[in-house]
Amino acid sequence: MKIIFPIAMLCLVVTPVAAQQDSLPVGQTNQPPNLDGLIDSDEWSDAAILGDLHQVEPVEYSQPSERTEFRFMFDEDNLYIAGRAWESQPQRISADTLRQGGSISSDDHMAILLDAFNNKRSGYLFQVNANGVRADGIYTNGTNLSDDWQGVWQTSARKLDDGWSMEMAIPFKTLTFDPNNSVWGLNAWRYLARNNETIAWKSESGETNPTAAGELSGMRNLSQGVGLDVVPSFSATRSQDHQVNTSDSALNPSLDVTYKLTPSMNLTATINTDFSATEVDGRQLDLSRFSLFFPEKRSFFLTDFDIFSFGDDGASGPGRGSGSRGTNGMPFFSRRIGLNAAREPVDLTGGIKLSGRQGDYDIGALVIRQEQNGAVDATDLAVVRLARTVFDESNLGAIFTYGDPLSNDRSSTLGIDFQYRNDQLPNNRSLQAVSWIQKSSNPGLDGDDLAWKLGINLPSRDSWQAEANVSELQENFDPRLGFANRVGVRNYSASAGLNQVFRDRSFPQRVTTSLAFDRWDFLDTGDLQEESLQLTTSLSSSAGDNIQLRVQEEKQGLLPGERPLRRIGIDTPAGEYSYTRWRIHARSTQSRSFSASVAIDGGGYYQGDREGISTSFDWHPSPRLFFGASYSLSHYDFPGVTATTRVTSFDNEIVFSPALSLVSLVQWDNLSDQMGINVRLRWEMAPGNDIWVVANHNMIDQDEDLRFTDQQTDLAFKIRYTFRY
Repeated sequence: MKIIFPIAMLCLVVTPVAAQQDSLPVGQTNQPPNLDGLIDSDEWSDAAILGDLHQVEPVEYSQPSERTEFRFMFDEDNLYIAGRAWESQPQRISADTLRQGGSISSDDHMAILLDAFNNKRSGYLFQVNANGVRADGIYTNGTNLSDDWQGVWQTSARKLDDGWSMEMAIPFKTLTFDPNNSVWGLNAWRYLARNNETIAWKSESGETNPTAAGELSGMRNLSQGVGLDVVPSFSATRSQDHQVNTSDSALNPSLDVTYKLTPSMNLTATINTDFSATEVDGRQLDLSRFSLFFPEKRSFFLTDFDIFSFGDDGASGPGRGSGSRGTNGMPFFSRRIGLNAAREPVDLTGGIKLSGRQGDYDIGALVIRQEQNGAVDATDLAVVRLARTVFDESNLGAIFTYGDPLSNDRSSTLGIDFQYRNDQLPNNRSLQAVSWIQKSSNPGLDGDDLAWKLGINLPSRDSWQAEANVSELQENFDPRLGFANRVGVRNYSASAGLNQVFRDRSFPQRVTTSLAFDRWDFLDTGDLQEESLQLTTSLSSSAGDNIQLRVQEEKQGLLPGERPLRRIGIDTPAGEYSYTRWRIHARSTQSRSFSASVAIDGGGYYQGDREGISTSFDWHPSPRLFFGASYSLSHYDFPGVTATTRVTSFDNEIVFSPALSLVSLVQWDNLSDQMGINVRLRWEMAPGNDIWVVANHNMIDQDEDLRFTDQQTDLAFKIRYTFRY
């Protein structure tokens, strides 16, 4: 009752108001344009023109500093989009990224959001910079964007004397949609890097996500062909263990097949899924009391993965925590599949997934076979997700998972979630709320296996904002296919802040101040596990430079046996610790060819002190060359003992062409005394068709004298090709 009653009260108190949104009738053409980045008036004569845009950042609804225009038209197979960005200072157009797959967030770019179901809580994002580099993503709910999803689509761009232009072709085979729905959600925006300005068609509370989208009408008679994608891949690997002088080679064919049972429902199968040619995880030092979180990177699991999102999976912000805290209590996390306890790959025989939307329902079902690994038998793992749209922008859903990839136990988790959103509040305000409850079932763990959460959020980009949450994860709650890095606790969190924008200042143009409270209590004793009270002030310039000041009062309650600093030889006796910490972080905008950041922190830490510094430098001497370096140091000064940790990384990109690039990453830390080198050569023959050559080499400094000996070398060659019918 304590979960259902607040949900019911929230539904009664907050009554949604019907939205009245602008609509753009899309043009239809019989002649596809030539995608050369130049907007020919004859080729685009059938297009609908969108030019009524306003400024979103820094001052929402003010007049844009530059003119921008978008054009939309379609034929049976593709949606075509053109964008024209006028620029009074063309020499200042930022276009540092030339590599397909590189980040364009700091470059001048144009973006298109398509909500094919017009449900205000899902959508695809397509972006392009002035070099024609693509970037895309998928919204896991109305506000959270994941850039892990990759679609197959085409684009081209050109720099002009007075700005730049781009053209896109988005195949309907790439999208999941309801053919009976002729009205799609649409938004379009442009980012000007030189003054950190965003210009968009639609926005609410400074957001341009699906909840704020307008409408694109007239989307009729669309074809997805047979609706079949066949993606075979082949990898050849060779591993050399230098310490025991053994080697191993393997040939790994793999196959992903997606068939559209209907235009809005996908049936996806995978055979022999592997990790070859995926990017390496960033190095993290495990000096916290709680498990680290690593993202998913495999294409089979990323297809329609928004369907499987639950509650506020991965959400972060004041009061919700960030990183692993924001992901605590996930019932399903696909990264648990195909990895053993040491995070080493485990072969997957194959899997099948049904995902999509039918009417007001989101439907997802996944079954996969994981092969034997050590003492863990071959096992079948399954997930079922069902959600339904309620009101205009909210949804109510359930999830069920079965199986444990790390043991032979019969494990399951059942969850129910409700996500509420209302964007029709006065003064361009919105209200967000989330409620969920989960129950896990595992052998030998009876009772105390529930988890639940209630949260409410009033966001804003240019006024006051507030948020509050309460959650509980009982001692025996253990979602074996999910992620929970602390259990047996109750969490209370709240935050309030003020965002101010000053129109006539270059610095500070934006001032943000927030006060956040976060407390975790042990359920069995009521004692404190962790508490923080954090005051943060952030100052930003019109160019995007930023400085942040933070002061935090913190408490930690350690149980007997907990030793978070054991890896660096520091013993922390059980008990409660109170201390004050501070942090100063300054960074320059990444839109310049050279950018840097530095963060300095200090103060108490348990029974001692900890000071740290972290720096990073990025240099783009040209779009074809990039150098990046980062270094972080933490020094611990405790009674009778001192310790220092260091993490260093260096990355380099050589871009021969947008389709051909060589990326190198070197990482080292002094806890593992290991140095890892990752080199990836990628040739994108066409969107969806790739060749990788990947080398990983690990070395260790056993005597801590900076003389490294070889540990292991892994070489991989992989080719992937997409056949569409």
